[in-house]
Amino acid sequence: MRALFSFGAGALLAVCFMPATAAAQQVGAGASAPSAESDRAARLALAREIIAIGFPEADREQLFFGAINEMTRQVRQAALARIEKPDPGALSIIDKWIAAQILRQRTILVRHIPALMDGMARGYAELFTAEELRGVHAFVQTPAGLTFFLKSSQITAQPAFAEANQAYMREILLGTPDAQAELIEQLSAYAEGRGAN
Repeated sequence: MRALFSFGAGALLAVCFMPATAAAQQVGAGASAPSAESDRAARLALAREIIAIGFPEADREQLFFGAINEMTRQVRQAALARIEKPDPGALSIIDKWIAAQILRQRTILVRHIPALMDGMARGYAELFTAEELRGVHAFVQTPAGLTFFLKSSQITAQPAFAEANQAYMREILLGTPDAQAELIEQLSAYAEGRGAN
């Protein structure tokens, strides 16, 4: 039963959190303020065009939802692989709970997709030079480039990636109960220490 609870927690974590990175690109000291602003504006315009072409508005929800569904499926398989005899009733409750959470998250995600896309464009504009963005812009306008963008999120469903990813998740899930117990122990000790003061 404990493994089933760990499975539920792991599945929710996989669905809820998406890693994100950001970096700031510094303008050379010799650049004048107007040219720096002009370059920044040009990069942002290029980045927004790349997003508009590579992630068509009509396809965005499916791109996000497809990734969420696939990762949830893989977490479920990885978790169940370490449970010898999962209780059908408990498993049914967890599956229904996860489905409800995904539905709730989808409703919220739909509202945030425009901001996420604009944030991605702004991130591209900071991470890449204008020359690099022009190269990506040219690429995404080709049939191969557009297909690459549209299918990139599908990589998680490919058997080779899914197999490697599930092996990773199985190892992570094996250590989750011990990690949870350690955290609870640390928090309990901290709370007791505060109470003593």
